Amino acid sequence: PYVYVDVIGMTPEEAEERKKSGESPDILSFPMGYLNDASSLAALEPNKNIESVFSGCGTNGTTVYAYPYMADAYVLMVNEAILVDEELSLPAGDAMDREALSKLLARNKIAITDLSGSAPASALALALGSSQPPDYIAGTENFLDGSVPLCLCTYGEYAKISEAPENSALDISVYSISRYTDLVQMIGVLSCSDAVKEEICSSLSAFLLTATSQRKLEATGMLPVRNVSDIFSSPYYGMFAYLYKEAEIPPSFPDSG
Repeated sequence: PYVYVDVIGMTPEEAEERKKSGESPDILSFPMGYLNDASSLAALEPNKNIESVFSGCGTNGTTVYAYPYMADAYVLMVNEAILVDEELSLPAGDAMDREALSKLLARNKIAITDLSGSAPASALALALGSSQPPDYIAGTENFLDGSVPLCLCTYGEYAKISEAPENSALDISVYSISRYTDLVQMIGVLSCSDAVKEEICSSLSAFLLTATSQRKLEATGMLPVRNVSDIFSSPYYGMFAYLYKEAEIPPSFPDSG
């Protein structure tokens, strides 16, 4: 039989409202942190194409309940024009170490992106070697309006900000600072009594990990999760190559046993 896929995009909040009204999808694409446990998901076959650092995402014990299929990373944006210490030298490359970051934060305020279900402040705390982040202001708008010279956000947000004509006057530098990321997009299959439907949905989920799909996702500016080196072509991957060796990623389902 023919298979028809109806893709409906929504925020986590909108998805919760649909769930409360009794609606349920066959396949769920969700950001890490959206589901506390895997009780609603069907088990999937392990996929050997996933890069090792992401291979634990979507698992509970030895059972796979969701596949990671793309990721993002946190970065630090710096508006050099309004730094308190104008003589403070910024790194020449695209990475900032703990010492340089600490010096910046000693005299400059920072804004942190406000993302539902994610914990960007944890990335900042890890970068500083601390259990708690420093005081911060929530929301990238505080960086864009010139209230603060520093902002922790996702690389995807930075890309949109830097490309927007209304921000062309901003003197923005960007740096990778942390190996922590919870910005992993997952895909899972909802459990049902129809074995044929589950198998079809599982195959569609696995298709997102093919080299063809991963190249297309990488072309949109997202980090691929497949361990095929020839799909990595953009400068974006080069900036975050370290994540593929030492990323610190929280559990996908924190409430699962």
